[in-house]
Amino acid sequence: MECHKANSIPENKHTAVLLSSIGAKPYNILCSLTAPDLPSSKTYANLCQILQSHYCPKPLEIVEQFKFHKRSQKTGENIADFIAAIKRLSEHCNFGTVLQTTLRDRFVCRLRDEAIQKRLLQERDLTFEGATNLALAMEMANRDAHDLQSSADKSIHKIGIKTPGTGQTGTPTPRNQSSRPSFPPCLSCGKTDHKRSNCYFKDATCNKCHKKGHIQTVCKSGQNQNKFLPNGIGNVKGIQGTLILKENSQPKFCKARPVPYALKKKVEQELDNLEKQGIISSVRHSDWATPIVPVLKANGDVRLCGDYKTTVNPNLEAEKYTLPGMEDMLAQLEQGVTFSKTRHYTNQFHYYHVTILHFGNCREKYKYETSLATLKIN
Repeated sequence: MECHKANSIPENKHTAVLLSSIGAKPYNILCSLTAPDLPSSKTYANLCQILQSHYCPKPLEIVEQFKFHKRSQKTGENIADFIAAIKRLSEHCNFGTVLQTTLRDRFVCRLRDEAIQKRLLQERDLTFEGATNLALAMEMANRDAHDLQSSADKSIHKIGIKTPGTGQTGTPTPRNQSSRPSFPPCLSCGKTDHKRSNCYFKDATCNKCHKKGHIQTVCKSGQNQNKFLPNGIGNVKGIQGTLILKENSQPKFCKARPVPYALKKKVEQELDNLEKQGIISSVRHSDWATPIVPVLKANGDVRLCGDYKTTVNPNLEAEKYTLPGMEDMLAQLEQGVTFSKTRHYTNQFHYYHVTILHFGNCREKYKYETSLATLKIN
């Protein structure tokens, strides 16, 4: 109807415009619904009612009421979104004259914030509009108060008070310090005037790590990320990788595989980056050549992998190393404090020589495992 008004279409042409614009499939369905009459013999209002009954039938009242009464405020959901959700669910519940009362009861009883819920229950003549306005105001006040306290200067200049006759200097105690109970710093917001179980931000989502249970000011994500990791590429001292070819093995040179245009620039950048770090070096000639496989990471960068199984791996004398059992490994890790996780390249741009151990080479994998077994845990 709004489309007709916007395009100044006369009322006597509404039916013709509808039938000419709905498409072949909906028109055939409409012909079946109006049979034995033709759709053109119906009024515009009748056609709209027929189509709505077919595509959007009226939902069952008891099912809609069940969904309404089951709805609670979700974790991380603000009050405004919760209000909109229960209003939308009440659309087909047919509450009639008790709609506002039912909305009020559902809103107050299903709030997650216990402090706001207690405040609403103190109101004697509470309406749905009054409950929503008061809850929204309290939620905004709590958020603004926390932002103000977080941005305030937390440094305190202490003034020593000399006690007469003792010559000792002490620290003054605030007047209201004894009236406020002190708790360990809350893991959700960092304050010490409440327990975490009563914290307003215990179900909040952090803007830094996007995890629930705390806010950005107390987020510990990334604090110890580089504490035990060296900058750049590390090397194992005293160990040099060697490749032993099988007898009568022939060099295998694989041509470069085509790189997708969408990844071409990223592959070039990654090759330059690896060469700057000394992981690879450019060469003009080689009897052996292994194609690279670009893998797109979750952050949009590219990881370059060498497909050694098609070239050098079948021609290598594999070095055997028996991995220790789980019980032996756990016994050696008993006094461990810091642990880590490890993850076990020709292209159309240049040929490169690998200067640092690469996973994927069958012999170097065993060399790496053997080296790990000789490391001592400090």
